[in-house]
Amino acid sequence: MADTRHSAYGTETTFHSTDMNSKTTGSLVGLSSAYDNSSDKHLFMDFKLNLATQGTARGASAHCVLFILAAIDGTNYDDTIIEHPVSAVFPLDATVTARQVTIYDVPIPPCLFKTDLRNVTAQTFAASGSTVKGRAHSVVTV
Repeated sequence: MADTRHSAYGTETTFHSTDMNSKTTGSLVGLSSAYDNSSDKHLFMDFKLNLATQGTARGASAHCVLFILAAIDGTNYDDTIIEHPVSAVFPLDATVTARQVTIYDVPIPPCLFKTDLRNVTAQTFAASGSTVKGRAHSVVTV
């Protein structure tokens, strides 16, 4: 009888790093470099937010919102996130402490895509040290 399980992780990819430096609350950090999933066609990605210590305590409902913007035609990316569906939300506590939060099994498209991140912490991000990274994986039957 066949057994279905997660595949091994792909290589870890950094989507955001220095573009997060000193971003104010409510702002987007900017589009990441393109991730090409058109060959591997992974189904999911686990995204990890590493948030450096902030200068002032985050708000009571602090979080960061991740958006995935696809180029389904292989060339043109979605050009607005105002109405774009949220791909993941990283919940945070109301402290200044550095945090690592991982969101598992976020569906990803089988094409080129970029990500963007919105700071909804009620505070400015640290001047350095914050990142968003991801590792793709799928489901396999053996």
